[in-house]
Amino acid sequence: MNLRQNLMAVLHREEPEHIPWFLYNELIGRGSLERELRDMGLGIIHAYTPLYKVEYPHVRIEDKEVGSILHRTIHTPKGTVSMKIRTGLKRGTGGRWIVEHMARDVSDYKVIKFIVEDTVYSPDYELFLQLERDIGGDGVVAAGVDPTPLTKLWVDYVGLERLSIDLYKHPRELDDLVQTISQKQEEAYRIIAESPAELVWCGDQIGGGIIASPKIFKKYYLPALQRYADTLHAKHKIFSVHMDGSLKSLKDHIREVNADIVEAFTPPPMGNLTLKEARETWGDKFVIWTNFPESVFYHGPQEVRKQTIRLLREAAPGDRVVMGMTEDMPPDLVEEGLRTVTKTIRRYGRYPISPI
Repeated sequence: MNLRQNLMAVLHREEPEHIPWFLYNELIGRGSLERELRDMGLGIIHAYTPLYKVEYPHVRIEDKEVGSILHRTIHTPKGTVSMKIRTGLKRGTGGRWIVEHMARDVSDYKVIKFIVEDTVYSPDYELFLQLERDIGGDGVVAAGVDPTPLTKLWVDYVGLERLSIDLYKHPRELDDLVQTISQKQEEAYRIIAESPAELVWCGDQIGGGIIASPKIFKKYYLPALQRYADTLHAKHKIFSVHMDGSLKSLKDHIREVNADIVEAFTPPPMGNLTLKEARETWGDKFVIWTNFPESVFYHGPQEVRKQTIRLLREAAPGDRVVMGMTEDMPPDLVEEGLRTVTKTIRRYGRYPISPI
């Protein structure tokens, strides 16, 4: 099997030759290290590839850069909002970060609602098809979609502080905006369902560090994920949801999600749910795509090797598990850490793995 075939065997619930070991393409780039690791068994995933264009016919965006801060003003018939975005961030951090969101007050919701409703999606598969040709058997390309509505709201529009206030002081206005985002996102999911992509990557931010309340998860996350999963499964897509936080408080409710992959699952010491406990709780419901806990890199190659073996043992016999890393690798320790993980998986990751 090549790297792609080996991964797809796991995603299709078949037996692989090795536990798949995959990295986001933007975390490693192209070059000698990438070639070396790929030859040793590391696969590459283009995880958030856009399959549609986004336009706003009645919205005007005005940008002005001041140092590393992009000042963005958004003009609509319902009013004007502004935001500040820090740019030029290091590789693996997303490249940019919103430092001041567009909603200062609940009165700004009407402007955000207009922006959402004015969004026009149109299919555009050119980049996806080009990446598939380029990657060949060395990896996979997945369609990227926005996070679920509540996450989209706090990440892109209002920020966590505003969200926390409005969840309790202005729930009617917040719920109305969440519903508007949900309806618009369904248009994007229908486009992806008809696309040539088999894998669909929902870039959510699910985890107890942010959304620790099962009540919030059941009200805002579960229904949206179920609708989107139904749309995708009707066209035989594989649906992955990014859940990289502390999941122990949500583990029983996550089991209700109709997704195929829990992606970026982060075990201790950074997360609070072990791979073993997650597999015992969820059974064969999901493929668990792990995020190797990046902090272990700081403890040196011996500890990285121990952690890798520990995860492989918890994954035994190796079905329904993919090893990965998703973000925040220490820049000065990347080469040493990735070589250690890759060598360890190559040595101990052949299917089936013994739990002892």
